[in-house]
Amino acid sequence: MSRHEGCQTRCNSSSLFFKYNQKHFLNVDSMKLNYFLLLFILIFNSCVEDDFTLSSEAGDFFFFKNKNAKMPVAVQGNTASKTFVILLNGGPGGSSFSYNELFGAMTNSLEEDFGMVYWEQRNSGATQGVFDDALMTPSQYVEDLEQLVELIRFHYGVDIQVFLMGVSWGGYLGYAYLSEKNNQSNITGFVNVVGPHNLPRMTSWSKKRLIETAQNKLNMNSNNASDWQKILNWCVQKDTILNKDDFMMLGNWAMEAELLEADSLSMEMKAADWRTQLNFIFGSPFSAGQLSANQNSIAQSQLLDIALKENLDDYLPNIKVPVTIFGGAFDYVVPIEVLSEQYDLLGSSEKELIIFEKSGHRIISNETTRFIREIKLFIDKNR
Repeated sequence: MSRHEGCQTRCNSSSLFFKYNQKHFLNVDSMKLNYFLLLFILIFNSCVEDDFTLSSEAGDFFFFKNKNAKMPVAVQGNTASKTFVILLNGGPGGSSFSYNELFGAMTNSLEEDFGMVYWEQRNSGATQGVFDDALMTPSQYVEDLEQLVELIRFHYGVDIQVFLMGVSWGGYLGYAYLSEKNNQSNITGFVNVVGPHNLPRMTSWSKKRLIETAQNKLNMNSNNASDWQKILNWCVQKDTILNKDDFMMLGNWAMEAELLEADSLSMEMKAADWRTQLNFIFGSPFSAGQLSANQNSIAQSQLLDIALKENLDDYLPNIKVPVTIFGGAFDYVVPIEVLSEQYDLLGSSEKELIIFEKSGHRIISNETTRFIREIKLFIDKNR
């Protein structure tokens, strides 16, 4: 992970910055100018009419730009609580807006108590801009998150408390962010939802769990024997997972195994109804076309290749902020063995590993009520 210098913000009337019913202009490229210079620019050049206020029903929406990427951000809920939760979506290449729009049972409840920040990461979701493979690195994603945290603190107050909630890939990004220089000083706590810290170890455990489970199912003459046999055959022929193509295929088999388990264990698989899904596609800032284009660019980029060669083992002992880790007992994508390893490595004196016994990789869908309860307990305890 690279070291990044300070923060720089400058105004430029060519990029949009807006709340739902009002248009402003702001362009954030990097952050090296201090807040006094930024305030001078805002007041005397009239680039931005900064009217962000704390509210129990906030509905703020803006873009920020950094190194070719124009990333949308929605801030919703109870910002008057002065407690903000930045959602780091999975993927890489997923959409934070999808959590906001499609998992209303989760987000609506969290928004009652906290200000929820939905950020579309670089080349993810509805993010726009010019694709540059040289910028598709974990370090660049960390830099983007650094700037987002600074923006949130600038607009809503330096006295706010900021929590990170990373889901899957978002968990990896959260750990990478906390591993960099003094970033922990801006964060009150971290909720890691089925996120790995070491992708090579993750793939090793994933393959091992799939082989063991498939063999057990076949020995028991499972009704889905042919499906389990396909999973077993693929895993056995792969000694190691060294490239992103195999990594992505392993993930597909892992999700297939979870669906088979959901069938046999009657796990809940909550999904938004068709009206909600249509509203998400046609009545929100989300863009299905942009999401598809972004996912294709990520699949072709070097991002996963780099992540597969790195790990955060040496950095986790330096993380001291409170951390809670959520794992699914039937998660074959990021098995609980990986989460147990990261729990042991973490240097925080306030850490907890919570296993959801009726969940796979999609805890939000499998055990929504408990998921919400555990997040609120963690944040209330530490804010």
